[in-house]
Amino acid sequence: MRRCLQSFKKQSPIGDIVDALWSDGAVIVQNLVARDTMSRLTAKLEPVLASEDPGGGEFFGYRKKSVGRLFARGREFSEHLLMNERVLEIADATLLPEFPMAVTAPKQKRAQTVDNAEWA
Repeated sequence: MRRCLQSFKKQSPIGDIVDALWSDGAVIVQNLVARDTMSRLTAKLEPVLASEDPGGGEFFGYRKKSVGRLFARGREFSEHLLMNERVLEIADATLLPEFPMAVTAPKQKRAQTVDNAEWA
């Protein structure tokens, strides 16, 4: 079992990233978001984290602070993190490759849908 997460450059082949994700459960994609964008997102979260009491328990340690509802805290979190084109490419390759979400994903044959008239 691997003791540390594999790290990839943003431009690394999707297949390599996905293989590591499947085998290790998580990966690091370096510089996924531009530094200035990440600084703005972090600045928006700093007041929230400052107001949190440390906690977490034995597993996480007792100094852990976390932020919930990240995507509800501002549209920019969804735009830059959740809807990041590289994140979508990884999601496409991992979760549902026959129905890609990323704009850059190759178009694939769509699964045949059931015609409601056949079941009437």
